[in-house]
Amino acid sequence: MNKKVLAIIPGTSLSNPSEGHQVRAYNLLTELEKRGWEVTVLEQGQNENSNFENCYKFKNIVPDRLNDINPFLWREIIDKGKDADIVHVKTFSGVTAAKVISQLPGYDFSVVYDAQNVEAAKIKQSNISHLNIVKRLFAPIVVSNLERLSVRLADKVVAVSDKDYNRFNSTYDIEDEKIEVIPSGSNLITSSKDDYTIPAMSTSDLCIVFHGTYDYYPNKEAIEAISDVAEGIESGDVHFVIAGKGVPSIETENLSMVGFVDNLEALLGRAEIAFAPIRRGGGTKLKIIDYMAAELPIVTTTVGAEGLGICDGEEAIIHDPDEDSQTFRNSLIELIECSGKRRSLGSNARKRFEEGFSWESIGVRLDNLYTGLLNEK
Repeated sequence: MNKKVLAIIPGTSLSNPSEGHQVRAYNLLTELEKRGWEVTVLEQGQNENSNFENCYKFKNIVPDRLNDINPFLWREIIDKGKDADIVHVKTFSGVTAAKVISQLPGYDFSVVYDAQNVEAAKIKQSNISHLNIVKRLFAPIVVSNLERLSVRLADKVVAVSDKDYNRFNSTYDIEDEKIEVIPSGSNLITSSKDDYTIPAMSTSDLCIVFHGTYDYYPNKEAIEAISDVAEGIESGDVHFVIAGKGVPSIETENLSMVGFVDNLEALLGRAEIAFAPIRRGGGTKLKIIDYMAAELPIVTTTVGAEGLGICDGEEAIIHDPDEDSQTFRNSLIELIECSGKRRSLGSNARKRFEEGFSWESIGVRLDNLYTGLLNEK
């Protein structure tokens, strides 16, 4: 039996997946291909290279969240969707167009909204002060109503955590059986300490790491908090490394901001502690899963740990996001001074990762979901 997925990827390209939403989409679709699904990708972006054999571009003539009125997307779904069994939509933009087309003669596919966040909740937590007053007033209303329409029209909504499952249920009052939890994941990280070096950091320094895209406000806010905490760490053999797309190049005595790194696995293999003082943002945080995969002890917040089933003192040290810098600093100092606690937290985090956050195990769950939808026809 041929199994075919048409994936709609608005607002971005999967040619070089580096941001969390790109990494999730790329790995989910790759895992489907491994399990015999024929994947066709419709994406935006200028890069002509693709990680998928069947990849097509559509023009971006509307804001990313309004692709349901983009005639170029409609044309591509009509053209490429005739043989599809599943239309997989990354974000709510595109769900309405796909659902309408699925009702036309000659089309018989199920529409799945793969939600990395509950967007209505996320925008309430985001800093939108840089927007003009009209957008600040109307963006939350528009996003909430478009997402409401999408979750009602989709045949399935995929949430990344039990908490997002409950948020969808309470926010939009949709039936339980319509929502499926399929988390984000990571690949097992096995690089050694010698695989990553930077001039400012001695080979004997204890490395504390954070990574994230700089133009995402929760990451920028976390980086500011890390810089503040680092200033109060007086030990001369500790070095903080902050990496990520758009991160400015800055060096201080014990902190290096190195920008985008080609080999994140090597950086995490070099690190001995992960520090993620995230104060806001929805969904699960892929960076925390990466740290779990790398067997790193983690200092984070309840927001950073959300949806991962990790507990304070077991797999991580978890603080309220509003705690002051000294509280986080004290937790880091405790780990710096106690290698046994670092090993214990890191080992427990890796075990939790292996229980349910490898892309392989997640791919099995998505394959089962899509095969079930196919069998219901």
